[in-house]
Amino acid sequence: MEVSLGVAAYSDCPNNYVCLFEDPSWGGRIVRWYVANTAISDLGIYTFNDRMSSWVNNSPYDARWFYNGSYGGTTRCMNAESGSAASLGGDDNEASSFRIYTDAVACT
Repeated sequence: MEVSLGVAAYSDCPNNYVCLFEDPSWGGRIVRWYVANTAISDLGIYTFNDRMSSWVNNSPYDARWFYNGSYGGTTRCMNAESGSAASLGGDDNEASSFRIYTDAVACT
């Protein structure tokens, strides 16, 4: 896992990483993970609780983020090899926990 305190861009999310961005359009701070089967029960440990506004999944694995800590509440899927640059609407600044799975069918 890596945290960047500087301004980020889409290009800061390399192949095989899942990245969460603080601002829309892949901007602001970035938190990124490389390892499948990653589970972060509290994004607050990275000072990232309720701060995600865009994301990229450049990995071959599905991932999910959750409104509540410990993988609770509403959940949203981040399919393998996809991303969301636009405002997340009602989901903006709601991510509190996060998980990367070991396959690309966890979101089906």
